[in-house]
Amino acid sequence: MLEVLLQGFDGAGVGIGRGPEDFWLLIGTVAMLVGGFYFMVKGWGVEDPKAKEYYAITIMIPMIAFASYLSMLFGFGATVVEV
Repeated sequence: MLEVLLQGFDGAGVGIGRGPEDFWLLIGTVAMLVGGFYFMVKGWGVEDPKAKEYYAITIMIPMIAFASYLSMLFGFGATVVEV
């Protein structure tokens, strides 16, 4: 599995290790995951309905971004265009 991610799914440069952008995608992935968990822990014991709604929305934002960064890191949707 790791070999597939490092070399790419079809040999077209899709996967981890394609270039320097993977470093920044990894940083973004980790940052969004940490941010999502931060708000999850902070809002865990909240009783107020308005505060629950606030934390639910605030948790979803970085978690959706985490999923997006992770998919970009793994190369989903990447394509090779020959010029």
